[in-house]
Amino acid sequence: MKRKIFIIIIALVFFILGFAGFYYLKRISFRPSRTIEEKHSIGGEIVQIKNRVITVETSSTAPSGEIIKEMVEVLVTDRTKLSKLVFVKPSEIGIPEERIGEEMKKESFLKEVIIGFEDLRVGDRIEVISERDIRDLRKFTATRIEVFSP
Repeated sequence: MKRKIFIIIIALVFFILGFAGFYYLKRISFRPSRTIEEKHSIGGEIVQIKNRVITVETSSTAPSGEIIKEMVEVLVTDRTKLSKLVFVKPSEIGIPEERIGEEMKKESFLKEVIIGFEDLRVGDRIEVISERDIRDLRKFTATRIEVFSP
């Protein structure tokens, strides 16, 4: 009789511990996780230029595969570095003619050219870089803007 009571008590303890463990695992495994990632740049097309604020249309892909388009306002200050990346021939970037092989003569290289705010145009494809985390922002100040030439 004592043995039956002992077995019942042990079974009851295991049952309670099992139920508590299951409840705990269920609680922690279904908790929504949030990865902490910082975002410091966006790419897109200029759709409006007004005063020192440019509106950029960006697009990203949702986990479902849907393309999401968003408008972001970017403030350009006197401290914002503006540049344009242009394709040039090797001779245009200072590589001596005697060091350029036949294959290299056919290639183009990217060269960064410093530009002013007045050189920005609606329709330009740009990358905007900020010192701040801009992941959840729709308006921020640019540290650097790079324009990609066609």
